[in-house]
Amino acid sequence: MKNKQIIRSFHVQNDFDQAFQYYYQSTQFAPINFVLPFFGLGQMYINRGDNENASQCFEKVLKAQPGNYETMKILGSLYANSFDLTKRDTAKQHLKKVSEQFPDDVEAWIELAQILEQNDVQGALSAYGKATTILKEKIEADVPPEILNNVAALHFRLGNLQEAKRFYESSLERSRGEAQHDETYYSAISVTTTYNLAVLYEATHEYDDAERLYKSILREHPNYVDCYLRLGCMARDRGQIYEASDWFKEALQINQDHPDAWSLIGNLHLAKQEWGPGQKKFERIIGRPQTKDDAYSLIALGNVWLQTLHQPMRDKDKEKRHQDRALAMYKQVLRNDDRNIWAANGIGMYNNHTQNFFKVKFWITNQTPKFE
Repeated sequence: MKNKQIIRSFHVQNDFDQAFQYYYQSTQFAPINFVLPFFGLGQMYINRGDNENASQCFEKVLKAQPGNYETMKILGSLYANSFDLTKRDTAKQHLKKVSEQFPDDVEAWIELAQILEQNDVQGALSAYGKATTILKEKIEADVPPEILNNVAALHFRLGNLQEAKRFYESSLERSRGEAQHDETYYSAISVTTTYNLAVLYEATHEYDDAERLYKSILREHPNYVDCYLRLGCMARDRGQIYEASDWFKEALQINQDHPDAWSLIGNLHLAKQEWGPGQKKFERIIGRPQTKDDAYSLIALGNVWLQTLHQPMRDKDKEKRHQDRALAMYKQVLRNDDRNIWAANGIGMYNNHTQNFFKVKFWITNQTPKFE
């Protein structure tokens, strides 16, 4: 009992190194069913930014005390941002149980909504709705601009553009109201929301408003690359190819290796059937270590090699090399993602060109092939 009080005193006094040491020692000597030290040690690992070891500690607590509210909530939060889909599913299950046990826990509803955003838009909107109701009616607090922005983005994905606009505008209003408390933080949120609103204006064909917002962001934040790209895309869609190219090149002044900027310039060349210059842009992308497996660029290169086969070619060896290069690009994509339908379709086109009709049928009907 005395040791436990010592550990807690270190924890309360923010002497985390001493607390970590004592919690760790306690886990080595504690009885199997005594999991309190693991709970404390898990908190220390979180403080150190070591979420992996923290998760292992809380899993031990949950195994000994199934249904423990605090532990499920912490694990749900830890797993929510994991790249492991299994852990994200576990987070979803934990947070659903927490929100069922304690339906007024606004944090649990927000965490659950954020997990559901990826593949259950309606579920995410419902969870955000619960959180909003609790904030307004139980806590009597304003809804944070981050939540309003996220709700707007979900409505945008559903095609509810007017609802999305309403929530984006509410988010901007809240950010302006909160700026007096932390100008830097709420200014950053405002910039993101303004960008999202500009994208919405594009979707509703209000191009002048979209352009105005993109340029207003760039006046304050000249390194905001996505604004240059969107302005370039708008110019491209108006048929102003040279202006589009200039905007994309502006983005490259900020980040000379930006794959989207190079892809967009490459596509401008391909649209004019300038295969050589277009090819070089995509080869530049996959020539960089961090983007060597960029699926879009690999498929584009496969398409370029395939396109050359539609031109008269007397050199059969050269034709075979082009075929092999196209096939290699598509296969590389499928090795990384065996569900990529664009790569599968590319192989279907390749087999069609080589008159391998049995394989054409396979690649078009079975979009999850395996490669050795």
